Amino acid sequence: MTDILTVARKELREIAGGGGGRKSLIREAFLVFLFGVFFPLSQADAWRTGVVPIVFVFMIPLFLAGPYVADTFAGERERKTLETLLATRLPDSSIYIGKILAVCTYAWVVTQLILLASLLALNLSGDGGGPDAARRWFAYPTPVWVAGLGGSYASALLIAGIGTFISLRSETVRAAHQAMMIPLFFIIFGGSFGLGALWRALPPETRVSLMRWASGISPLEAIVGVVALLLLVDAFLLRLGVRRFRRGKLISS
Repeated sequence: MTDILTVARKELREIAGGGGGRKSLIREAFLVFLFGVFFPLSQADAWRTGVVPIVFVFMIPLFLAGPYVADTFAGERERKTLETLLATRLPDSSIYIGKILAVCTYAWVVTQLILLASLLALNLSGDGGGPDAARRWFAYPTPVWVAGLGGSYASALLIAGIGTFISLRSETVRAAHQAMMIPLFFIIFGGSFGLGALWRALPPETRVSLMRWASGISPLEAIVGVVALLLLVDAFLLRLGVRRFRRGKLISS
């Protein structure tokens, strides 16, 4: 565990300082403003329902983690530092998991800042809901926080688990970034349009049965189920990645 944290701290310092301190801070502040202030205030009613924040906390980590996942190994190879990293006594699994942990933690922290900023913006702007004469502090329902705390990390792990396979096989960061667009496309557009198309293709009686079954599930149970499913997929990808990550193959390549 100590070795994993050592690699993760090193990667987090590079992520936080990538662009040179102040530029990095400006970049993160812009993301928080865009997704945590601009979008919530432009769609205040939709954000108050809790549905839009849930969608955002699952999707934002994909975009936040994607570029850094592409850089994990392809960047080391391009900067000629991969051999130095692999020459250390750190176990293969610690290098692999440490890099993923750093990227996912970065995406998770920024997502939490965005979620908190949206809540603060809705309340300070007067869009917290309720009559003006007796306005109360607005808070997101429990499913939003479960999705924000657990779902955002599970989502980041998903793209990290896929992206490291791409980064390991890419000669340059640019090539890795371009290849990362394929899984992002399938996850985002496949999830939104693919599921809709699949639903429409089901027989009417099947759809009725599924709707009847879904009506008995609470929003919290649905979110917990989605997060649990994502974590199962994440665990499979991480296990597969650890088994396939061998420094001997990377050095020889």
